[in-house]
Amino acid sequence: MTHFENYSDIPQVKNLSDHVKSIHVELAEQITHDFKEAFSGTNSKSMIPNKQLAQACLVVSILDPKVKRSY
Repeated sequence: MTHFENYSDIPQVKNLSDHVKSIHVELAEQITHDFKEAFSGTNSKSMIPNKQLAQACLVVSILDPKVKRSY
């Protein structure tokens, strides 16, 4: 979205930017929840790392850096 920052005064661009930010927040919350469940939830002792968690790591790598630090 940094490419479009100069156009944030256009309502459609602002709306899309807000929507993208909302999606980032939702992804961060869901991934954080998934990791907490995987490593400290009721089944954490029998947890086997899976492809979904590996893919979640890829998503986290492009989210806000503070998301990575929250783990």
